[in-house]
Amino acid sequence: MSADKLASARECFEADRVERGLALVKEVCRNADSADVARQAFGLLQEQLAAAPPRNLASTLAPLGDDPRISVIVPTKNRERMLGSALDSLAGQTWENWEGIVVNDGGNAVEAIVAASRARERLRLVNLAESLGQAAARNLAIDDSKGQLLCFLDDDDRFGPGHLAAIAKAMKGTRHAACYTRFETVLERVDDAGRHELGRRLAYAPPRFSHPLLMVRSYMAPVSWGLRIECIHQAGGFDEVTPFMEDWELLLRLTKQWDMLQVESVSAEYRLREMQVQDSVSKRGKDPDATMRRIYARYPDGDDLIAFARKLYLWLVVSGNFSTATPAPGEAMQKA
Repeated sequence: MSADKLASARECFEADRVERGLALVKEVCRNADSADVARQAFGLLQEQLAAAPPRNLASTLAPLGDDPRISVIVPTKNRERMLGSALDSLAGQTWENWEGIVVNDGGNAVEAIVAASRARERLRLVNLAESLGQAAARNLAIDDSKGQLLCFLDDDDRFGPGHLAAIAKAMKGTRHAACYTRFETVLERVDDAGRHELGRRLAYAPPRFSHPLLMVRSYMAPVSWGLRIECIHQAGGFDEVTPFMEDWELLLRLTKQWDMLQVESVSAEYRLREMQVQDSVSKRGKDPDATMRRIYARYPDGDDLIAFARKLYLWLVVSGNFSTATPAPGEAMQKA
């Protein structure tokens, strides 16, 4: 029954009968007997949001030069072994014009790891006496950056060798404020013997940048971003009060004024530990319900489709039935 109604809803959306299609999705969700049905309903709404025509906002930015310098910001805290792997992926970049800023957010000493990197001559280390949080650490590094573009490499993530080149080539000579590449979500287990990959999948992305979908959820990890520094300064940097999801909040602020460019290159790895998937966000001391409601209230939208998609997505996240490691309908995690 649910499958038939979702199929009918899809037909309505395709015929531009959005109100009727949304009514059918709501009916399915009211009578859903499993989280899987709710996920399928959200997947259909996600498709509809992604299919909305682009805004085509006019940009007053000057064209970016042909050889943009990229500042790569690497926040870290007490993950020395992972940091070494992240820096190794940075050292292997084919794009030459970059600098790296490692911000140790009040954690264990990492001088030896930075000094051992093949890219040590391009790296600057900023040590914070106490932990200020990831948002503040990133903001300090942004203020210290000398590049025209900003990229972000968390200490547990990795760049593919062509990542910075893909961003630079997509952005140079354009008036775009920001871009993001495709990336893989990698599930791993970490023990005394090292890091063990359990599986990976290509993270979901719409056919092109979708502001309506971004109003509901973030679908691009910071490891995939390339942002013009003047735009992030104008947007105000990361919100240091938002306890988490501050990356999504920044994109919502940034895209009030500018669209983003989707780069089809799959050139980065967003890595998750097995424990992160087993534990819900709330069990790890975070409150997704309050944070998401606060972000939704800060960025209101009168569209009925967005409003219901937000309600459904919030329920899926808070109930533990949707996470970064949860494949979207039709996707699958490839076992290592």
